[in-house]
Amino acid sequence: MNAPRLPAEWEPQSGVMLTWPHDGGDWALMLDRVEPVFVHIAREISRRESVLIVCRDAALRRHVQQRLREADARLARIDCRLAPSNDSWARDHGPITVLGRNGRPRLLDFTFNGWGGKYPAERDELHALRDADGRPYRLVPLPLPGARYNADGERLPATYANFLVIDGAVLVPTYDDPQDAVALQRLQTCFPGRAIIPIDARPLIEQFGSLHCVTMQLPAGVLGGLGQH
Repeated sequence: MNAPRLPAEWEPQSGVMLTWPHDGGDWALMLDRVEPVFVHIAREISRRESVLIVCRDAALRRHVQQRLREADARLARIDCRLAPSNDSWARDHGPITVLGRNGRPRLLDFTFNGWGGKYPAERDELHALRDADGRPYRLVPLPLPGARYNADGERLPATYANFLVIDGAVLVPTYDDPQDAVALQRLQTCFPGRAIIPIDARPLIEQFGSLHCVTMQLPAGVLGGLGQH
């Protein structure tokens, strides 16, 4: 029996999951600022693959569908489903997909403990790693944008490494910073066959995450043809 395999994010996908922000979660005080970011992400993904959007209730689903219609998203590739949610960090609560026997996908459920565990990492994250042939990986350094802080003086996690790979494109968080262009150019060298699409992620980092954190890729074979529901 073949052991389950976790597919890489750059392998073919059937879609990406988003959990839409609402006024009962972490984004309540800045919903008007963060929702356009979700609209931008959903629109760009829908032009290339399916989007599974989790909505708190039917009223939010109608609102989301209207916003995406106004943004000229590909509605035929968007499926809005109803489920309660505390926040929008799909990377934390979305399913982890592994490929089992004959390449069939299995969606793993798990309990997320809200980042309760912290572990030392001073002996890591890349120079010591080797591929299957014993060769070192080619490491491409990404710049850091200028430091950004919230109203309480806490530094926000502005980083270009929080990008999302989808079929045919890479969505890259940007921060209205001079280093944005450098990061986009370097990532283009890493993904020469994909379009590099900037997404203004400044609202997202207010909750200490960025673009990759609010998405969860679903490998090929997970989703069938999607339509409006």
